[in-house]
Amino acid sequence: LSFSTETYDRTKKWILYQQIPSLRAYVLISQDQLLIEIFERKDENSDWVYRSLTHREQSLPVDCLGIELSASEIYRRVEFPDGTASIES
Repeated sequence: LSFSTETYDRTKKWILYQQIPSLRAYVLISQDQLLIEIFERKDENSDWVYRSLTHREQSLPVDCLGIELSASEIYRRVEFPDGTASIES
């Protein structure tokens, strides 16, 4: 997510994407904090399921693609402005 498009990506774009029958997953990756959000559904008649990663040691499967997203791999060379490596609960 870029600073200039994040609001659009989370609102209007997401609303439009939900109308695409073949779309099974929508993934948002933050660039200013460790946050990976996944919206996924099994088929066009299923509800969207939300999951998120907020710590480097976490990973999540993306079932429709047969892959697993690893926060440590995605953010491997990333240092956040405040020096944190994860979102504090």
